[in-house]
Amino acid sequence: MIRKIVASVALSAFLIAGSARADVINGGFGTGDLFGWSSSGPVGVIDNALYNNFVGSSGNTGSGYFAVFGSGNLPAGASIWQSIATEVGGSYNLTFAYGPIGPYHQTQTLHVTAGDLDTYVTSAASINDLTTALVTYTFGFTALSATTTITFTD
Repeated sequence: MIRKIVASVALSAFLIAGSARADVINGGFGTGDLFGWSSSGPVGVIDNALYNNFVGSSGNTGSGYFAVFGSGNLPAGASIWQSIATEVGGSYNLTFAYGPIGPYHQTQTLHVTAGDLDTYVTSAASINDLTTALVTYTFGFTALSATTTITFTD
């Protein structure tokens, strides 16, 4: 059973900064749900303790809650996205943490888009320890319009 997760890297929400600043609503999923995000497919939010009890894993992501893609080996293709106000031509940095959780030691891929950013992140092999599963990524992008949609797709 492999689950892809996305979580914030700190106690606060995702920070998008650069030549301009914009904040993602509920970037750390601290409301315990996808408030502020739109979604499609098998994706939800779970907290560390519940996840550990459910699958017998250990550790803590440090963020409390995290988004789960493809729980229970459901098919890939789930997405979450959020539109934020940006300045056309402004430079931004998108920072997030990502990693696969599961006992099968497989890699996973996450598609990330925002402005002119269109990239894929491939994880290390999955593990059952929430403390070390997440890797922090930062990508720069340029806003192409006054509204930029940040999308994560498994």
